[in-house]
Amino acid sequence: MRGPGLGGLGLWLHLRGPSRRTTDSPSLPPLTEGQALILHVSEGHENAAQQIRTRLNATRRDVRILTIGQDGIADPGRDRGAAEALIAAARPGCLLLLGPDLPGALITAAARDGVPVILGEARLDPQDMGWTLRAAMRRELLRRMQTILLTDPGSHEIAREMGLDPARLTMTGPVAAIHEPLPCAESEREAIAQLVRGRHSWLAAAIPENEDEAVLQAHLAALRQSHRALLFWAPRDPRRAGALAERIEAAGLNVA
Repeated sequence: MRGPGLGGLGLWLHLRGPSRRTTDSPSLPPLTEGQALILHVSEGHENAAQQIRTRLNATRRDVRILTIGQDGIADPGRDRGAAEALIAAARPGCLLLLGPDLPGALITAAARDGVPVILGEARLDPQDMGWTLRAAMRRELLRRMQTILLTDPGSHEIAREMGLDPARLTMTGPVAAIHEPLPCAESEREAIAQLVRGRHSWLAAAIPENEDEAVLQAHLAALRQSHRALLFWAPRDPRRAGALAERIEAAGLNVA
């Protein structure tokens, strides 16, 4: 495996421009009680960021999310001084990165102050294994991550070939839209929960008429493996329910 020397050189060259060394704290939103999380979002990953913000706001009200480029937080870019000042002022519990961009100044400043860096929505490219200074620098930055949440098996394999600590790699898949459960009558939900407890259950949703036979045969096959298997069948056209029930009963099955 390629050593960190080339990566360290690439990172030094990347960050060697003028650095705004200042004792002035950056302008931050009014600080409230709770732990801060600095969020850096790559272009094209805004939807994933919104999903994460929504979930955190709903479940962790003690977490203050400071998004780079939003919330009044200027992007320090390659400015090491600005990145260090931001970390010092926000005192975050974590730096969360979403997407392929690896902001070297922020990562370096966070690692220097012992702030965990988490990379989410991580898709690695085979070019990251190359001998270029850019590829070596990216590998060096990835080594500084506390956790890397990978979207696909290919990225996971590249990460392992890089020699990254397997304990810090997790296959999560991409961030998907989070839908809240639909409202329901709790008594009905509890009754259904009791019905399906311990039973193999599956849902055939929005089934068109030309797929009825395939669904029926699939359930008959499931019954041969688990005689208490339960099928919830939702035809695309609800008006077909009566005729469909008769067809299912004709196959020797119970219908409710």
